[in-house]
Amino acid sequence: MGGYNADDFRRVYEVEDAHFWFVARNRVLTAALTAMRRPTPVPRSILEVGCGTGNTLRVLRAAFPSATVVGVDALLAGLRFARARTGEPVVQARIEQLPFNRPFDLIGLFDVLEHIDDDEAALGHLRRMLRPGGTLMMTVPAGRALWSRIDDESHHCRRYEPRQLADALAASGFRLEYQTYFMAGIYPLVWIARRVSALRDSLVNARGGAAPALAGELRVVPGLNGSLLRLLAPEAAWIARHGHMPFGSSLLAIART
Repeated sequence: MGGYNADDFRRVYEVEDAHFWFVARNRVLTAALTAMRRPTPVPRSILEVGCGTGNTLRVLRAAFPSATVVGVDALLAGLRFARARTGEPVVQARIEQLPFNRPFDLIGLFDVLEHIDDDEAALGHLRRMLRPGGTLMMTVPAGRALWSRIDDESHHCRRYEPRQLADALAASGFRLEYQTYFMAGIYPLVWIARRVSALRDSLVNARGGAAPALAGELRVVPGLNGSLLRLLAPEAAWIARHGHMPFGSSLLAIART
C-alpha cells in the first residue's frame, strides 16, 4: 500500500483554508508550536517533510518568524501548490534521501508517516537529520477501529494506537516527550460515520461499484462545517498546556533525539 495520490493535492488545496478538519489541525499545531517557545530554545532551522501543498509550512513560519523554514515532498505536484502559496524554499526529495548536510532544530511530519510502509526506517532517517536535542513534531490518524475505505483511498498503511506510535519512535532512537489524541470532539461522529459508510459500501458493492469516499470527506458543508469547527475549538487551548485527551481520531506526538 503506502504512497500518495498526486491528484489529491488539488482537491485538498481547494478546501483546506475552509474545511473544519484542516483549520482545527492548524490551530492544534499552532498551540503546540507556541508552547515550545517557553521551555526550550526557539528553533532556528525547521524542516517539514511531506509538506504537500504548503498549508502547514505557513503554520511553522507564523510560529517562528525568524527561523529558516524548508519544505520537502516526494511529489512535484504538491510542491507546485506550496510554491504558489508560500515563499519558503521547497525541495523535491524522498525521506530516505534528504539532500541536506546540516541538521535541523525541528522537523515537522504532519499526517505523513501513515503513508510510509516502513515507518521505523523513515523515523530513523529523520532522527539523523536532527541536531542532538532536536525536536520531531508529528500528527497521524488514530484508531484501528476507524479504518475505512477513506484510508484505503488515501493509501494509508495504518492508523496508529498511542503505544504503537510510541514504540516506533523508541525503536528509532527518539525519546517521546508528549503525546495526546486530538479531534476528540468529532470522534463519536467519525465512529458512526465509518460504520454507516461500511454498511452502505457493502450494499452498494453487492450491486456493483461505489463512489469514491474521499471526495465526500473533503466537502465543505455550510453550517455543519462551522459547527464542527466550534466543537473542536477548545482542543487548542488544552494542547497548549500539554493536556491529554483520552480519545480522538488523530494523534499528536512531540519527541526529542
